[in-house]
Amino acid sequence: MEIQSKHWQGNINKRCKDVYMDAMTDLVREFSENAKFYMSSEVDPITTSKINAAICDMLKFNKYRDMPMYLIAEAFGKGALGELGGTTRYTVRNVCVWLNASYDKMCEINVQIKSKEDAERRIASEKNYVNIKNRATMYGSALMRKLELQYGGQMLDGDWERMTLDKIVDLMDKGYRVEEIIPGLVL
Repeated sequence: MEIQSKHWQGNINKRCKDVYMDAMTDLVREFSENAKFYMSSEVDPITTSKINAAICDMLKFNKYRDMPMYLIAEAFGKGALGELGGTTRYTVRNVCVWLNASYDKMCEINVQIKSKEDAERRIASEKNYVNIKNRATMYGSALMRKLELQYGGQMLDGDWERMTLDKIVDLMDKGYRVEEIIPGLVL
């Protein structure tokens, strides 16, 4: 059934702890009416209001306080249809069975999200390490080439300071092999 409460649209993605108590009471009342209809459960209005008050208290202040309202609505709907366990009576215990099943689903989703984020972070870290390692190797190669040019007599005395490692590495980034780099390319 479609939820008709005026509080639904404004609170659909909010966590239970962030929903005002009057809105929570109105939403739980509607969820319970729908659930009782699905279950063909005959619970008198006084008992229903006591059950709803207990459920609101659990949603607002206990284990389920971090669950978004759309999962609460889903728990009532699926639970009343028998998909989440419980008996055929509308009781606090049955609603807790439904909420526990939805809470477990939420926890699984959160674990999957964290695992995915951790994997992405690990891959990015490995790529960064490889890039740093490759860059360090390039600077080492550039230093070796600079020394070869100095001791091979291909550099003039004043060229040592002007021929920086950054310039040699830039040439390597452009596709030059280390052996091809000569002072004329760098200076």
